[in-house]
Amino acid sequence: MTQIQVAERLDVSDRYIGKLENGKVYPSIGMLVRLAEALEVRPGELLDAIVEREKSEQATAAGQVQPPTKHPYTGPPRKKETD
Repeated sequence: MTQIQVAERLDVSDRYIGKLENGKVYPSIGMLVRLAEALEVRPGELLDAIVEREKSEQATAAGQVQPPTKHPYTGPPRKKETD
């Protein structure tokens, strides 16, 4: 389901849904329940996701967790020399 579809179901703007998704704003309890119904999940699942995001952001801010880094590309594997 797209942000636009969720927004239409809840009669809110798609910008608001984007802000919710990116953690820029948090829903009221009533909106949380409506959002859960629209997404066909339990409200607790949405709360769990919010809590996990907060924990992750706090750990990153405290320097406890480093964001994943990509391994530099070194090209194709080298062929082994045979005698």
